[in-house]
Amino acid sequence: MNEIAPIRPEAFRWRQYQKEAIDDRKRIRLKFWCRQSGKDECTAFQQVLNGLQVRGDRNIVSLTQRQADLTHEKCARHARAMAKVMCPEASEDFDANIGGKSFTFTRRILTLPTGVRIKSLPGRDPDALVGDSAHLVLTEFALFPNGGYEHWRRLTPMALNNGFDVDVMTTPRGRDTKAYELRQNPKGRYSVSTVDIRRAVADGLILRDEEGKPCSIEAFKEIYNDAVGWETEYEVRECEDIDALIGWADIEASYEPYEFLKIDCADDRGYDVRTQNLFAMRLGKLPGRLTAGWDVARKKHLSVLWVNEQVGSRHFLRMLVIMRRCTFAYQCEGLIGQMLDTLPGLCGCGDSTGLGMDSNERLERKYGPRWRGVNFAGGRKLGLASRLVTAFQGRNQVLPKGAEAAAYDIHSLQKQMVGDKTIIHETSNPLEPDSHCDMAFAAALAHEAAAMEWAEGALWVA
Repeated sequence: MNEIAPIRPEAFRWRQYQKEAIDDRKRIRLKFWCRQSGKDECTAFQQVLNGLQVRGDRNIVSLTQRQADLTHEKCARHARAMAKVMCPEASEDFDANIGGKSFTFTRRILTLPTGVRIKSLPGRDPDALVGDSAHLVLTEFALFPNGGYEHWRRLTPMALNNGFDVDVMTTPRGRDTKAYELRQNPKGRYSVSTVDIRRAVADGLILRDEEGKPCSIEAFKEIYNDAVGWETEYEVRECEDIDALIGWADIEASYEPYEFLKIDCADDRGYDVRTQNLFAMRLGKLPGRLTAGWDVARKKHLSVLWVNEQVGSRHFLRMLVIMRRCTFAYQCEGLIGQMLDTLPGLCGCGDSTGLGMDSNERLERKYGPRWRGVNFAGGRKLGLASRLVTAFQGRNQVLPKGAEAAAYDIHSLQKQMVGDKTIIHETSNPLEPDSHCDMAFAAALAHEAAAMEWAEGALWVA
């Protein structure tokens, strides 16, 4: 095997904070860096650089397949540049169990001239990774399931005890995460690097406005227009006064093993009401009371229909319909119309704020006492969110194992206390980036429907 000449980071155009990270020799390294600061690019380079000089495979674990593939591409690009050769790339399938269901994922493998393999893989299931001992990289660790505690508990000792390093890179996501706990670093055991937007710009990051022209931090903040997102994603603050409305402990306690149906539609395709009727097939014979919530959107966010079956005081998610960029005719007259025509005992509520007003008024006119629009203005959104908190803390909302996107959506609801006032913030869902708690509010509307007094003739009878 040919000797590889040492590669110096100065040969690349790295910013100062990136050079410091590349030179860091601690066994456990934490990067709390803002968006666009190049933490993924820098970490990919660091893994290739170390793999050319230090023995031992390297596992880069991401939340999703897409994130894993992007990291692998960056590693391959840096490897070609540094080694001056085409490094073999391969992939292999591996099985993982998530929420009681088996899934097949793809492990990308990059083999360096030293024989070291860099493997990038989605790792939502820590059990699928146990036994594959290597240098460990956890990307966007604060977004890992259940706060990342189980991944840290199972994977970190395996790496450290076999002489390998652990790298963590993430933006903050609240105080009920292992990342938050590690960041406190009270005994100085870890290397903790924090880079906010001001440090990144001072070291050379160029921000651009809506026309692609360089702009100031203040102008970029105005364009971004998301106070909570700015604090966490760009100021890299944990936001001590902002926390998850519903913690992972309550969400985890809601899981039970049962079947549910998820329908995913885009651009009026994915479900044809002329030839399909899954409402009748999957929900028509359920013994419990059915309630539905519809969070309305047209283009930017998801439109979501959430259907619960109530058995006693417990509400089981039975169907989740995701609608991406679907016309209101397809949503209202098609899917929701078929549901209400098929299930005469079902009652539901829809978001009648702004875009949803006309559609919900039409549903109210046609289905009379079985459907009501709910306007989110005037503090009503806080009331809906509170219904969801009560449902999860009281163990009354049940989620099927495997409904991960819904769980992340509910955890993405954030609360902020300003004096004695509670403010609700909707942050992005890492598994469904188009959703900003759209599933969570659809669930809240289903609980609103369950709590309403309906006119005679719409009441469910056991």
